[in-house]
Amino acid sequence: MINIENVMTKKVITVNYDATLLDALEATSVNKIRHIPVVSGTELVGILSDRDLRDVCPSTLCPEDPGLLKNTMIKDIMHKDVITIHPLDFLEDAARLLYEHRIGCLPVVSNNELVGIVTETDILRSLVEILGLLKPGAHIEIEVPNRPGVLAETATIVKKHGVNILSVVLTPASTPDHQVIVMRLQAMDLRKIIAEAEGAGFTVLWPRQKL
Repeated sequence: MINIENVMTKKVITVNYDATLLDALEATSVNKIRHIPVVSGTELVGILSDRDLRDVCPSTLCPEDPGLLKNTMIKDIMHKDVITIHPLDFLEDAARLLYEHRIGCLPVVSNNELVGIVTETDILRSLVEILGLLKPGAHIEIEVPNRPGVLAETATIVKKHGVNILSVVLTPASTPDHQVIVMRLQAMDLRKIIAEAEGAGFTVLWPRQKL
């Protein structure tokens, strides 16, 4: 399992709750970030996204109003109900929260102190690494009965041919008594593995045609 502390950004760019809209715009622009936590000392009190900032900025069709930028306070426009995560929570917890709440980042909080931030980009990068997508390999999908030990059986087939498994994912099949094992294998020629899997009574969904 991968903990959030292993994927989060620890040097977090923040803005103080009594700062101005101009301060927040400068911080996001200079640091090229899309989300900025709002703090009081080390305590997280809110968050702003680039969309929040755009919504309150003067229209691009009109000249900028320096007074508006300097007089609009962060504490008046920030989101106060912030969805957070703990550094010892797991990567899948973060992915679920981002998906359920349709948000782009999660401040990481421990003992009421902001200690990091994890974004959808961090999650995507970690998933790409977990799935072995950065290494050359081939993709195979095998439909198997939904019973104990079947994953070990398919792994044994792969092992017999001296092939390394880069990643394994289990997904639902078209019927509840079956499941699909999705593997990324460190090999390009899967013909022998496909033949043995089918000989064991499993259905190879992909590659669809025998090579």
